[in-house]
Amino acid sequence: MHSLIPTTLGQRDEENPSSLKHMLIDLNRGDPESFINRLISLFASIPYPEGKAPQYEGEWSRQLFLILSLMGAYTSCEVHMATGRADCVVKTPDYIYVFEFKLDKPIEDAMSQIDDKGYAIPYAADNRKLYKIGVVFSTEKRNVSDWKVV
Repeated sequence: MHSLIPTTLGQRDEENPSSLKHMLIDLNRGDPESFINRLISLFASIPYPEGKAPQYEGEWSRQLFLILSLMGAYTSCEVHMATGRADCVVKTPDYIYVFEFKLDKPIEDAMSQIDDKGYAIPYAADNRKLYKIGVVFSTEKRNVSDWKVV
């Protein structure tokens, strides 16, 4: 894939800073801020010809799951736990990312839910660095409107 795609499509990684490869590198390096910025760029490039953004959180969640899966990252969505379901958990060799998504709501709602429901607790004994990430999607902006990493 590394040799055929650029040759066939005429595109090199340097020409596409929001490529899945770079997004995976961000997560493997423990740089969720760069990952989110690339995600925003990627979502901004997705056309909505009917003029309508995804209207509920699950649609955005599925898009992100697809992106993460295509990156080759270990990804689980709607992870069942004793007190609820985390929207998404991504694991790399050195990091664990617990995501909570909201649609058209304050970022505090996402961060509070991670803590209130204890979504990070199952990973507390793991030696990997843990990040809790809240992401707010906006139907008006058709993109990520806010995010926070703790």
